[in-house]
Amino acid sequence: MKLLLDTLDLEQIRKFSKLGILSGVTTNPTFSKRFGMKDDIDTIEKVSDALGGKGEIFVEAFGHESSEIEDNAVKIDEKSDYDDLIFKVPFTEAGVEATYNLKQSGFKINLHLIYSVSQAMISEQVNADYICPLIGRLDDVGNDGIENIRKIKKSFETNNVSTKIMGSSIRTVSHVISLYKSGIDVATIPPKVLDTMFYHPMTQDGFETFAEDLKSIE
Repeated sequence: MKLLLDTLDLEQIRKFSKLGILSGVTTNPTFSKRFGMKDDIDTIEKVSDALGGKGEIFVEAFGHESSEIEDNAVKIDEKSDYDDLIFKVPFTEAGVEATYNLKQSGFKINLHLIYSVSQAMISEQVNADYICPLIGRLDDVGNDGIENIRKIKKSFETNNVSTKIMGSSIRTVSHVISLYKSGIDVATIPPKVLDTMFYHPMTQDGFETFAEDLKSIE
């Protein structure tokens, strides 16, 4: 399972990228506003630098009409020289149409805001590279986000679908572990959750014991 970092905190991107565990970064307009990015190109350039020039960068191609979404994707692509851009397109009828058209022009597309198997099925009909079923947001309204993504995974396996599934809206380490056990392709994880994944009290105790014992034999 590939790990993406769900943030535009450049310090956090650099930190985890140096560890060699990231396959890229997911962005959104809310993050861009929060972290003071000027525009999409500014965002791509700064994230690319933080990643060391390697990894997928997911950037929003928003719009209410198909033509607007397509125009935004084309403009961003023309202004950026980054090779591994994935365009996030909202799952709407306009978004599906834009995905169909953009895929024919060689764009990589992530249809996001996915909440159901039927939406996943439509997404794979237009050859979306990724879909982003949301977990935490579905849990928030009394549904089971992990079970939903497992149903999508099973449906894709049954039908030999090539579209990759990316678990998103991750709130806990338990979410990540459940995705990993389910064989999901990608998880996009907030820094605070990824930080927590490193820690186990027995690991820390063992490290401290070894450190003390080493002092006694030096």
